[in-house]
Amino acid sequence: MLNVRRVLEDYPLPVALHYARFVEAQEQTGIPDPSAFKLLRSSFLWMMSFTGGLLFGLYRKLALKGEQPQWKDGNYESCAAHIHRFARRLHVLNLEGRLPGLVQPLLLHRDNIVKMIEIIRFFESSDTADNQAEQLSYLITFQYLLENLFVDLSLLGRVEYFQNTGPAWPAILFRGQKTSTIRILPAYARVSSLEKELESFAHHLCVYVPSRKMLIDLSDGFSFEEGMLKSSLFELEMHVDVSE
Repeated sequence: MLNVRRVLEDYPLPVALHYARFVEAQEQTGIPDPSAFKLLRSSFLWMMSFTGGLLFGLYRKLALKGEQPQWKDGNYESCAAHIHRFARRLHVLNLEGRLPGLVQPLLLHRDNIVKMIEIIRFFESSDTADNQAEQLSYLITFQYLLENLFVDLSLLGRVEYFQNTGPAWPAILFRGQKTSTIRILPAYARVSSLEKELESFAHHLCVYVPSRKMLIDLSDGFSFEEGMLKSSLFELEMHVDVSE
């Protein structure tokens, strides 16, 4: 079952914040409101974006030969298909164990993700004044599928997406509903390989996997400049207030 609190506190900021706003709107009205669909849509697309970035970054980190991930794709259908293709590659190469909880959920939910994108297209082409009953039905389906994704892609709540300021300074952590700071490399634990990577990827948006002590650079597809968080996967952007 979905642990809503965990999503709101531990998942990447754009995912958690948009979903929190949807939950708040739903609590105020008591029933799902089709006008709130855009919040679920944003939560889903950012979730797919961060998941795709993690997958592509891992693929590159493993230095695998052949076709390489394409980070710049604003088309929902082709971007999702590209993510699934590379998830399938890691599965076929028996490399999904390098980061458990990433590949299998993407393969398991492939048809559902396609369905969710179809629902997004329906809302984009639907007149808000018409078909409210049909919109409500699709919203409920979309919410159900998204919350199933939250459960199976719980890995997103166990990794740390952050703006890397180098090994000597606290990083900006995009987790939960607001930014915070974190030291990826604690002062009492000098890890030379991690320190070199933090130095090499300074001023890049990165993801750290604590269970594997693994750092992955996401700068091919993500950036954070002047308060604007951007992803070239699905062409997303969001203004983020940085805590003092």
